[in-house]
Amino acid sequence: MAMYVGLETGARAIRASHPSVVVGLLQIERYVREMLQVAKPVEEHTTELVERHIQLRMERKERLTTMEGRLELWAILDEAALRRRIGSPDVMREQYEEIIRLTKLDNVTVQVLPMDGETYRSSFNFNLLEFESPQLTVVQTDGPEGSNVSDKDTTIWAFTRRFDALRAGALAPGETPTFLHRLAGEI
Repeated sequence: MAMYVGLETGARAIRASHPSVVVGLLQIERYVREMLQVAKPVEEHTTELVERHIQLRMERKERLTTMEGRLELWAILDEAALRRRIGSPDVMREQYEEIIRLTKLDNVTVQVLPMDGETYRSSFNFNLLEFESPQLTVVQTDGPEGSNVSDKDTTIWAFTRRFDALRAGALAPGETPTFLHRLAGEI
């Protein structure tokens, strides 16, 4: 996690796909807390560690809204992840509203990959982090035993192709707020 946070801090843009949960930089505090509390006995995390993770996630998210060092984010959210309830219906409605709020920023693009579409789907989390100086892109993937980072051209090319396929199969960015309003009414 420390390596990823360091990379994220230096990145100017991130393209992210997380098929099972809302992308971390879009998460609200209540969503993160509910997610970590449920995992706490399985992962054997202390309450202190959970609180530190929540604080760190909220600090990282600030880069989306501050002008200095503003981060560009393009996230593909799987409809299944948005329908998967984390916490109460109120938590989910608040999470949807936060995503809608963030999509109004000119540096944040969010697309939803509908469940009923016949398109490419990735079964694992990945982030493409782009840096200005030197011009570099790295790929970060999550696995059960931790995070992997690669700057190999072939890996970057493969994950760029994956992201482009997900983006092509997702709803247009302008459809995201309408989709989330509908989900909020259904939950």
